[in-house]
Amino acid sequence: MNQALADKAQTGAAGAAPPEAIVALTGHPDFPEAARRSARAAIEMHRSERLVGWILSDRARAVFGHMALYLHATRDEGDPRSGLTASRLKDLAVETGLCSAGRAAAMLGLMRAARLVIAAPGEADRRVKRLLPTERMLDLVRIRTARQFEAVAPLLPEAERALALIHDTGFAYALVRALGDYFTAGFRILAHTPGLSLFAERDSGMIILFSLLLAGEGDGAFPPAGPVPVSIAETARRFGVSRTHVLRLLREAEAAGLLSRSGARGDAIVLHPRVIGSAMNFFAVIFLYLNSAARAALAEFEAGGRQRSR
Repeated sequence: MNQALADKAQTGAAGAAPPEAIVALTGHPDFPEAARRSARAAIEMHRSERLVGWILSDRARAVFGHMALYLHATRDEGDPRSGLTASRLKDLAVETGLCSAGRAAAMLGLMRAARLVIAAPGEADRRVKRLLPTERMLDLVRIRTARQFEAVAPLLPEAERALALIHDTGFAYALVRALGDYFTAGFRILAHTPGLSLFAERDSGMIILFSLLLAGEGDGAFPPAGPVPVSIAETARRFGVSRTHVLRLLREAEAAGLLSRSGARGDAIVLHPRVIGSAMNFFAVIFLYLNSAARAALAEFEAGGRQRSR
C-alpha cells in the first residue's frame, strides 16, 4: 500500500482527483496492472447489463443506479416527499446532465420490471409514490464498485479498507452518499479525460475501447504499443451492438486522431498516444474518486454514521 498516493487523493467535492494525484498514481509501476484489472472487470459487468445499453450511454449507465440509491440513502425521514421517487430521479438526471427525463423514465421502467426498485409500502401521503431499492439493486452497484476496489487495493489503502466493508449495508450506503455528494457537487470523470467523450457517449463505446487496450495482452503489453487485431463482427457480437455501430465508432475515432486503422479490411488498430494517455487517466480518476469517497464513507461509518443501515 502507498500512503503517499492516498494522501494526494484528499480533496474537496470539486476535486476528487486532483492533477498531482493523477500523475502520482499513473506513474506508479503497478498502476498498469491495476488499470488492466479494471478494464477486464468493466467488460465482465457490461456483459451482464446489456439491456441497459439500449437506453443509456456508457457514461450514464455507470452512474444511474448510484443516483437512484443516492436519493434513497439521503432521504429525510421527516420529509415524506424526500427519497427515491420517479420525478426526483428524472429531475436529478436532467440537472446533472446525466440523461434526458425520457431516458431516465425508460431506465426506471426497466429497473422496476427487473425488481431492482419497488413501490414503498404504507405511504401516508398517497400523492407521493416513493420507491425503494431492493437488496438486488444494492448488490449490483456494490459488486461493480468492489471490482474496482479490488483492482486498485494494492495501491490505495482506503480502497482496501472499503473492500473489506463493502458487504456491510451501513457502509455501502455511506459510500453511496459520498459518491453521490461528489457527483451532485459537479465532479465529472470526463472533465479529466476529454479525449474519451467520443467513446463514453456511445453504447458500448468505452467497453470497445477497453477491449482494444486489452488486445495486446498476448504480448504482455498494457496498453498496447503497436497494432492490435480487431474483428468488427466479433466485437459487435461480443458487446451486443451492430457491426455498423462498431465500424462507425472506429471511423469517427480515426477521424478525430485517436487511432489508426490498417490492413486490407481496416482490422489492425493502432491506438494513438492521446487516447492511451486519456484512457490511463480515466482509470486513475476512477480510482481516486472511489478512494476519496471511501475515505468519507469510512469516516461516517466509523463515527456511527447517519444510519448504519437503510
